[in-house]
Amino acid sequence: MAYLLHAYVFFIVLCCSIMGPKKLSGAQNRKRKALMNLEDQKSAGAIKKYFGTPAASGLQTTEEKGEESCSGQSDDHVHVQLSEPSPLKTSLEEEDANTSSSPMVFDEITEKRKDRESCSSQSDVHLQLSDPSTSRTSLEEEDANTPSGQVSSDETNTCEKSSFTDPALWPKLISKNIDSILEVGPVQVQDVDFKKDAYNRHFSSAFYKRKLDSGEEQKRRWLVYSSSANKVFCFSCKLFDKNPKTLLALGGSDDWAHMSSMLKSHETSSGHFTAQQMWHETQMRLKSKQAIDQNYQNLMSRERQHWRSVMERLLSIVQFLAERNLAFRGSSDRLFTSNNGNFLGLVELLGKYDSVMAEHLHRVVSKKTADHYCGKNIQNEIINLMAKQVIEDILQRCRNAKYFSIILDCTPDISHKEQMSFTIRFLEDVSGNFQVKEHFLGFNKVEDTTGKGLSDFLLEFLSGKNLDIDNCRGQGYDNGANMAGKNNGVQSKILNLNPRAVFVPCGCHCLNLVIGDAVRSCKESMQLFGIIQRLYVLFSGSVKRWKILTDHVSGLTLKPLCTTRWECRINCLKPLRHNLGEIQEALIVLSEETHTEPNICHEANTLAQQIVEFKFIMSLCFWYEILYQVNIVSKAMQNETADIILVSDLIQKCHNFLINFRESGFERSFQIAKELAEKVNVEPVFEKSSRIRRKKALFEYESQDEPLTDPTEKFKIDFFYVLVDTATKSLEERFTQMERHNKVWRFLYNMKQLPARENLRDCCLQLQKALEKSSQSDINGLDLSEELWHIQSLLPQDVTAPRHTLNFIVRNGLTDTFPNMWTAFRILLTIPVSVASGERSFSKLKLIKTYLRSSMTDDRLTSLSVLSIESDVLKTLDMNNVIDEFAKGKARKVAF
Repeated sequence: MAYLLHAYVFFIVLCCSIMGPKKLSGAQNRKRKALMNLEDQKSAGAIKKYFGTPAASGLQTTEEKGEESCSGQSDDHVHVQLSEPSPLKTSLEEEDANTSSSPMVFDEITEKRKDRESCSSQSDVHLQLSDPSTSRTSLEEEDANTPSGQVSSDETNTCEKSSFTDPALWPKLISKNIDSILEVGPVQVQDVDFKKDAYNRHFSSAFYKRKLDSGEEQKRRWLVYSSSANKVFCFSCKLFDKNPKTLLALGGSDDWAHMSSMLKSHETSSGHFTAQQMWHETQMRLKSKQAIDQNYQNLMSRERQHWRSVMERLLSIVQFLAERNLAFRGSSDRLFTSNNGNFLGLVELLGKYDSVMAEHLHRVVSKKTADHYCGKNIQNEIINLMAKQVIEDILQRCRNAKYFSIILDCTPDISHKEQMSFTIRFLEDVSGNFQVKEHFLGFNKVEDTTGKGLSDFLLEFLSGKNLDIDNCRGQGYDNGANMAGKNNGVQSKILNLNPRAVFVPCGCHCLNLVIGDAVRSCKESMQLFGIIQRLYVLFSGSVKRWKILTDHVSGLTLKPLCTTRWECRINCLKPLRHNLGEIQEALIVLSEETHTEPNICHEANTLAQQIVEFKFIMSLCFWYEILYQVNIVSKAMQNETADIILVSDLIQKCHNFLINFRESGFERSFQIAKELAEKVNVEPVFEKSSRIRRKKALFEYESQDEPLTDPTEKFKIDFFYVLVDTATKSLEERFTQMERHNKVWRFLYNMKQLPARENLRDCCLQLQKALEKSSQSDINGLDLSEELWHIQSLLPQDVTAPRHTLNFIVRNGLTDTFPNMWTAFRILLTIPVSVASGERSFSKLKLIKTYLRSSMTDDRLTSLSVLSIESDVLKTLDMNNVIDEFAKGKARKVAF
């Protein structure tokens, strides 16, 4: 019988082992939950042991909030290193003793112990500053294993100081962040709409003050309101009260009806006094660096300073390379390897002479640390952070100035992407001296280049930079139809939103179009520049041919024609204007070379004959005089301090030059051409046409055509007059819009020559209308006229220009006396007249995004361009802010 009983028991055990554990009953689940709560209560005393006695300062306590436990559940795992047995282990042993009667509960507690011990060991590994077994010198491995740092929940974000201001968001075990919480201190929320409860009651800022019997008020510094929980807490009791008995020290109180009596009772309790004393003592220890072991704290301070010093040097290397448009990376991403790029090369170079970088490289090479922050991803992050700091500084100054103008221009890059350049212009007060500033904000790739697409892109860009389009007072674009179109251009779309955003066509582009129209007006001009381009192509096609040219011509060399800027072709004419004979000799020598190809000899011989024709020499002299004058005007308009009045005066002077040149320019140029012809042994006469064409009369009443037989007069009429008249007419037409703006603002240009009082009032009212939107204007025209009339007697004799007048008003504190002048002059100086700043950014674009760097991302391109173009702004910024942003950007392995 006993044998059968043993067999039955063996069969039951075997079936249980095969079928798996039985599902827990309700009583067993409740018992398991009670054991887990008991363990949490025992672990919750860790912080009290830590701050309970001064001897506890030698204990090392670490707290990890794991989002994912090893069992797949969200639990709080605490790893406390003490001289006594771990509370976790003790609690599990007690669980074993209490659950010995239940095999299934014992098995679960055993599994629970394994899971918690495994998670605790993982937490220990995660908290180590560096692990020699995992050290690497490969930057690629570092980048691949760099933690993303993207916080996925509020519980894992307890290291952020923003959560320390709300006691309801504090973690249950706050031993790791106690010093950070004390550093932030109690933050009292005020001047907000506090939440109301079901009885329409809410917290009041009056609770922050305690009314004494003497009638005076004393601030309750310990009282903290939680916006998330709509409750109040006692800051000191929640941290230091060992035996909390009030809601203020536990989960907070929202009993607003009895709050006054509750606060009075709490602040006179013995537990509150004890907690306040512990708070004060702990703060004193932290300030004197006595809260933990002095040597350990000094070690942490030195380590933090070491990493900040390393980051300062890495930032300086990035700044050095970005300012000079140099490449960062090479074919290798490892330290101490060949062809590892300029960035790593400079890191190695600094390591030879700088003790900080030498120590850093020693740690990396000896595998004492795997975090060297020199990888390509870290490079991009540092570049973006530095550029972000520069842009934010520019935008903040722009917001302080209020009024601004936008300058846009587009160009394709080396990878055939359309890049739009954003430049902003505003007036800045620099120690009482107003200066016009034009700053580059970045490149952006655009897909839709229509007027609507570009305007939508612009508005989105301004919104992203927190710039109000209503404060825009000027637009600067080139003369393309999609930008300057009257109906569908960008300027038209912006004017519909803000009529005060004055559009002024780029003066340099208009002047360039004037010259282009003049060149295409007659074939002699096109032949002139065609011959000049052929000369450059001939000599630059071979080193030997270029050597022949430089042997005969010294000082000036041939240059190719500029395909976009006609006024710059003055540099192409200078060599021929001053070294025509030497260039002819070089062509003759080249044509007589025995080993030269026949087509080259023929080309050189042909050009040698064409450049000494008197017609070519006369055309050369005409265009040299015109382009010389136009180039001066164009250079002056490219200055960022140029305003509408200055540009209008320059254009008027250029117009007067063309009129005077038509009257006397032919004779003056003829004398110059005659001198050049004598130097090359050519008679200064025009060749007669081999055939005189007569116009056939179609009707009897038509008079007989009398063709010009004098070749000089024919050249003057067919070429000279056509050239000058076309340039004059085009100049008048293309600057019509700028002239309209000039009429509105001109009376402000010279304060010593204001119009009569009645006319001045009309001009001010006209300006008021120009600056009006929805019946609201930036100025009052009548008040402005009075201010202008009365300030004349106060201004010194040398103060006449708008910027000087504005500086006089500011330096003498007269902005409240002349507010309309203060506004009008700032707007006048803000309006752009050229997009030269945008054009200059394209030069940097070609230097940064080259053929070998054509795969560069758009973000990196924009950041490097900002650091290069705005290097002066970068030098004025504090790099410590960049390091702080870098430390907060991700969950770093190193404390900065």
